Amino acid sequence: MMESEINVTSAPSTTHARFTCYGTTLVEMRGSFKIFHNSTISYESNFSQLTDKEVASICLYMIVFCMAMVGNILVVVTLALNPRMRTVTNCFLLSLAVSDLLLAVCCMPVSLVGQILKRFIFGEILCKAIPYFMAASVSVSTFTLLALSLERYSSICHPLKSRVWQTRKHAIKVICGIWISSFILVSPTLVFSNLSNIPIVKIGRCSPACRMTFPNRITNQAW
Repeated sequence: MMESEINVTSAPSTTHARFTCYGTTLVEMRGSFKIFHNSTISYESNFSQLTDKEVASICLYMIVFCMAMVGNILVVVTLALNPRMRTVTNCFLLSLAVSDLLLAVCCMPVSLVGQILKRFIFGEILCKAIPYFMAASVSVSTFTLLALSLERYSSICHPLKSRVWQTRKHAIKVICGIWISSFILVSPTLVFSNLSNIPIVKIGRCSPACRMTFPNRITNQAW
């Protein structure tokens, strides 16, 4: 078995933790360690706690999450309960609010937990599902804004011609097409998102991380 060794020195610490994991990926190495391909990695490092910057980041995550949830839920409820507001433009706004809710639910809690625990704790299935829904919601938001811009442009620049096709029925068809195409477009995240263990010195242990891994550089560049 081939063996590669990398040595990096770090400042001495009074409190140490020893962690072991499998693999060859190294992240933020600041101590003496060895890598054995397809074998165990052992490393000693010091425990770290949340810094002031990380605490502030967590507080901002919570504030943005609450604002996103409350604001978008109010939009959805208002447009759903008030028939007078079910216009073509508001149909696109409803789609945008739903996609933003999906992004808030899938992204912010996961990022917050990862910020606190310094690891991905949701398992292999959610490692594939969460990035998939995150990417899909971003795609839906982007295409919805594009469709809304085109709709507004047609209404302003070509008001007479646009009246023929600017109906709620047509808007619903466009929105359905946006959602379906978005979920198809980001489907590679289901294939390439994987859970892997990586040693991270800052937290003093081997941590599972969810990341996209591609079979080769061409696939990575194409994505």
